[in-house]
Amino acid sequence: MVFGGIDVPEAILDPLDVAHAKKMVQSGDYMWPYLRNLRSRFHIFVGQNPSVDGAAAYRTAVRALQWKGFPPPASSLEEPQPFSGDQVLYLFSGGYRPGIQLLKKYTTKLFSTILLVDIWMKDGGVAKYYTDLAGANASKTWYVHTTGGAVNGDARDAIGRRLGSRSILVKWRNGEVGLQTHMRTNEEAVKLL
Repeated sequence: MVFGGIDVPEAILDPLDVAHAKKMVQSGDYMWPYLRNLRSRFHIFVGQNPSVDGAAAYRTAVRALQWKGFPPPASSLEEPQPFSGDQVLYLFSGGYRPGIQLLKKYTTKLFSTILLVDIWMKDGGVAKYYTDLAGANASKTWYVHTTGGAVNGDARDAIGRRLGSRSILVKWRNGEVGLQTHMRTNEEAVKLL
């Protein structure tokens, strides 16, 4: 289950595409190239934008899989039943919001892996939520981040200390501008799956 961030200019994704440089692209579109190589191993669901209701999106995705017979249908489709396989929660940038909605309704026990990918934590409540989440789920949580993407150095550092080697800093590369380093955290995160 993937929840991404805000709309970004096409120029960030493809600097050579001058004709569409000002076109804005939603995370439901720009996350797919990062996930492309995982499609043979995972059923992937990507929220269209960070405004989706995370709990409702998760419930809908699980019901769709159950309806298709994977995993075997539950006796009731009221609430998703745990899969026998691994479930991964991937939260990038502004995906923090649907992530909180999902995890306030459903337990983290459903997920074998939680990826916090340069999530935005400017708000103190969001920072506390994810710092606590990382602390309580350190053995299955990865934090892939830049120095500034969290917009909260204290929360970034607290999560980094708690996760230790499961915290990966993605550094700026010469020539990167704007959100390019932030977006590149996705390249590093998918390597963990």
